[in-house]
Amino acid sequence: IDTETNNFIEFSSSEEYQALDLERAGEDFFATSAENISKAVYLDDQVMVKEAFVKENLLRYLEKEGTFTMTYRLMLRDAPVYVHMKATQLYDKDHKNIVIGISNVSEQIKREIENDIELRNAKEKINRDALTGVKSKYAFDEVEAKIDELIKDKKADPFAIVVCDLNGLKLVNDTRGHIAGDNYIKDSCHVICTIFRHSPVFRIGGDEFAVILKDRDYEYRELLMEKMRKYSEECDGDMAIAVGLAGYISEQDDGIAAVFERADAAMYDNKKSLKGEKHV
Repeated sequence: IDTETNNFIEFSSSEEYQALDLERAGEDFFATSAENISKAVYLDDQVMVKEAFVKENLLRYLEKEGTFTMTYRLMLRDAPVYVHMKATQLYDKDHKNIVIGISNVSEQIKREIENDIELRNAKEKINRDALTGVKSKYAFDEVEAKIDELIKDKKADPFAIVVCDLNGLKLVNDTRGHIAGDNYIKDSCHVICTIFRHSPVFRIGGDEFAVILKDRDYEYRELLMEKMRKYSEECDGDMAIAVGLAGYISEQDDGIAAVFERADAAMYDNKKSLKGEKHV
């Protein structure tokens, strides 16, 4: 592209690109491109590409950076195809030209998308407890790191932690089998999720769960804890759920671990007071 006259000529192109039936030479590259974008570029990318192919915009960027790159989609054989465009300046004596190359990167983009999906699926898998479907210990550790950062920066909102422990899981496994034990875990998890319906629930051990209360559940935390205690008092002591609650104290807590320790200690106090204390 001659930057003074806007004349352009295309040196070579693939058969696939030629199928677009675009001009291969002309007197005004930028005006021709503005017309061709509407028929050759994927609809969702047209605004972005039109802005990039404004002469003033392209020259300004090239003067500053030397190279301009962009990835967008062309419509080839009625299907969107990812292409990568690279524009550079070429000096010929006193003449300034722009050289633009366009390459098909659909296979590369496809592999990147597939890899992203695989990574998301893998992360989702390790973030979920396979038995109960609630969040995993790995997910709890991630949330802990984020909250610790907020606490460090003094930006943490009020929150509380509930620690839940299932009484008698070992007894159930030993006397009724592991299937019954798994059902006990799932049923207890359902109770926890139902009561703390607005908060994330994590299975952090074989018989231990943690809940992080914020907003609505934090505001009504004592009422929700009363529901948990009532549930345990009304069920078989060997199948009760011991619970402990602790709130974040901004003046003294330097991390979520300190809050968790108080909630864990409160849970053990509750565990001792439940029926069936011999199985604690």
